[in-house]
Amino acid sequence: TYSSGAMAVLEDDEDIIRTMPFPIGSYYLANSPRGSVDTCFRKFSMTVRQLVQEFGLNNVSESVKSMWESGIYEKWIDVMHSVYPNIDRDTSKLDSKNKPFKSVYYEVGGDNDKLLRESGFDEFPIMAPRWEVNGEDVYGSSCPGMLALGPVKALQLLQKRKSQLIDKATNPPMVAPTSLKNQRASLLPGDITYIDQITGQDGFRPAYLVNPSTADLVADIQDTRQIINSAYFVDLFMMLQ
Repeated sequence: TYSSGAMAVLEDDEDIIRTMPFPIGSYYLANSPRGSVDTCFRKFSMTVRQLVQEFGLNNVSESVKSMWESGIYEKWIDVMHSVYPNIDRDTSKLDSKNKPFKSVYYEVGGDNDKLLRESGFDEFPIMAPRWEVNGEDVYGSSCPGMLALGPVKALQLLQKRKSQLIDKATNPPMVAPTSLKNQRASLLPGDITYIDQITGQDGFRPAYLVNPSTADLVADIQDTRQIINSAYFVDLFMMLQ
């Protein structure tokens, strides 16, 4: 429903490349002058052990170093990874800090001005597809999830109402005279509940009668499903089967 996604594609010594999809809400994007995404700030968590193994004991904050030395290895620490154009790079140098895109890791709330790692990329390593982009918007819009959100909620309500209708028709609420309050009453098929007939009262009976016909509800459900299928281009994909 958010029309945007983000995934890192990183070099890996074991698997050549390693992909990492980012959960929605954990990252921030920004556009280049051409309107394509060239900046990504991602907040995530790593344990003390993961931080020390990934970045080295000398690069972590004093608090993380203290936890490591105290044997507290699995406490979660917030980390920010920023990838953005390296505008001030020295093009005459070929080291990692002067690549076209800067990559910076640091602890959120860690030691001031201390970075876990500063490096760079020759190409922007974040894939950030967007469904539709309006004007200068950074994030996408009008994706199938957005368009179908209302019908999906309506379909859930229709299914709930259908279940309630069937439940009330097959297991209706009952009314009974007060004389039955402390006596045994049964709703089991074929069972009998004995009560004294009282003038002007109908005895043990349903509180109200429900028309068990669900035809109109089922038709409405089918129409709503069709709207949702159209939003997700189900007909188009059915052609490929």
